[in-house]
Amino acid sequence: MQPKNPILSIILFILGGIFMVVGQSLAIEFPFDQHASRLILVAIGLVLVLFGAWTLEKGLPKWFTRFLAWSSTHSIKNWQLVCLILSLPIAFIVPFAAGTGPKMTHPYVAISAWFVAIGLVLVATWIQPAPLRWPGTKLVVIALGLTTVAFLLRVYLVDRIPYVLTGDEAAAGIAAEGFTTGAVNNIFITAWYAFPAFWFTIPGFFIGLLGHTAAALRIPAALAGALTVTATFFVAQAMFGKRTAWYAAIFLAVLHFHMNFSRIGLNNIWDGLWYVVTIGALWYGWEKDRRNAYLLAGLSLGLSQYFYSSSHTILVLIFGWVALSVIFDRARLKRAWVNLILMLFVAGIVVLPLAWFYVEFPNTFMEPMNRVALGSQWLSHAVQVTGLPAWKLILQQAGLAIGSFTYEPLRAWYTPGVPLLRPFAAGLFLIGLLFLFLRKGKWHIIPILLWLVAFMAIGGLSESTPAAQRYVAAAPVCALLVGFGLSESTELLGKAFENRKVWRIAISAVSILLMVILAVSELNFYFLVYIPHSTMSDAHGNGVIAQNLAEYLKTQPKDLQVVFFGAPNMGFYSVPSIQYLVPEISGVDINQPWSAADKTGITSHHLLFVFLPNNYDQMQPALADYPGGKLTSIRAADGDFLYKLYDVRTSP
Repeated sequence: MQPKNPILSIILFILGGIFMVVGQSLAIEFPFDQHASRLILVAIGLVLVLFGAWTLEKGLPKWFTRFLAWSSTHSIKNWQLVCLILSLPIAFIVPFAAGTGPKMTHPYVAISAWFVAIGLVLVATWIQPAPLRWPGTKLVVIALGLTTVAFLLRVYLVDRIPYVLTGDEAAAGIAAEGFTTGAVNNIFITAWYAFPAFWFTIPGFFIGLLGHTAAALRIPAALAGALTVTATFFVAQAMFGKRTAWYAAIFLAVLHFHMNFSRIGLNNIWDGLWYVVTIGALWYGWEKDRRNAYLLAGLSLGLSQYFYSSSHTILVLIFGWVALSVIFDRARLKRAWVNLILMLFVAGIVVLPLAWFYVEFPNTFMEPMNRVALGSQWLSHAVQVTGLPAWKLILQQAGLAIGSFTYEPLRAWYTPGVPLLRPFAAGLFLIGLLFLFLRKGKWHIIPILLWLVAFMAIGGLSESTPAAQRYVAAAPVCALLVGFGLSESTELLGKAFENRKVWRIAISAVSILLMVILAVSELNFYFLVYIPHSTMSDAHGNGVIAQNLAEYLKTQPKDLQVVFFGAPNMGFYSVPSIQYLVPEISGVDINQPWSAADKTGITSHHLLFVFLPNNYDQMQPALADYPGGKLTSIRAADGDFLYKLYDVRTSP
């Protein structure tokens, strides 16, 4: 045995006692069938108390002192090791204190424990090789400038572009409102559509500020998109230099695809930010042997799991990175393996409360993916419908997924009639890929290729390929390669005129001009081509009807009741945007001929009858029963009738 270490032993003994008390307290708060999981804390406490008491009596065992010595060789001090060990049991307090219901059993305990655990693991793994310094003025100006410009582009008329607040956006807003009203406060479970509840607190905050508006849902998305632009700049600068960084950031700031999803109040835009930060920080740590970069990657990886489902592939990408390094860069992997483990440990502490919920309810983890994944049933059905063999259908899916970047028009949530990258940008993207392979000995080729392959797999293995909403986190890597392609082309042509300064300046000027033209072209396409076209092409859609009606209802008194004639196309509650935008207005669906319909639900003395075109024949009998009102025709963007309104007040 080694000499006694009373301070360490006393700390472990006391903390063990605290865990035992907390575990016992939490166990009695839950039903009997949930006691076992809460008693894990008691077991951890017993181990700590036993270890502390034993070492107070006999001193630290040799294996532990050897472990302390080994950790010190990797720049982990003894007190940091204690913090690292304690972060795990404290993180376990979080799911046990939160519970699995919409409201946390002990919210203050759960939130405090989560922050303490994250703080402990970061303090335990942090290295400070030099005194901390404030960021330079230039760095701050670039970061704020890029974020501001990108944000302003995305927030411009955000409540009107896109015009329709989709049903999914509104449904997400309704779920987020629960955090605003206090009906829900558990951020460590899943909510609407089995997405992690944590994200809903962000639009919930803006709903509290701005009310039930489209802007309240979309401003957070605009902010996430703008932050992604700035993060892409710094990652591109670290990988490829300043010119590539500026080109990549400018292009992503105006990219039609990224612009659109930065204006939709859903969680998928955030995954692009987490991808950039995680992969960029991991690459920087790998190249520069900087542990703190690994810690940033771990923190970003952990937080990413609380957002959109495509974030799950980041971990797969990292494992692929490590597997390839075994073959191509074993020496660096040998140097980096401790930092990689610490990175994953940080990520694990951050995500542990949500991961525990998934352990208890495994179906919730797979549900978002199962909704869209191509399984054996899809393949069998497709074989029967098309008459093609299964292998050919799989190849078709792969072709569609690959083509989504450069030649296959996007589908589903965003249908611009073009791929993610339009022709000019697609050409630069392919040139960037080519130059990537020509750069010998540079490890960045691996994460970039894995990044692209990950989203080819996501797109190809899900329905509606290429479904635009599943490629959002691929936009930054596409922008990076576009910027790299133009920058490297400029560099290559400049070298051809190495002794002619005028020509080199001219080539640089043309390069900048091309980027300006590309940026203007992207903005023109999105705002002046796509938006007007999409507005006209969907002028009579259910979403447009719901949006238009909701805007009208905002101007009406709260005692109004809507009598809705929309069957079989839609009902008053079938598109959630009405409930989100005007939650105080109630409605009654009339799904049968007026003479046979159940009218007991019509209770207000101020009624608004809404007749969709396929129900105009119901106007005459309905108006005959409620005479004296005002009939108004509402027209669509193309000039045709969208629906008719009949506003009438009855006697009390």
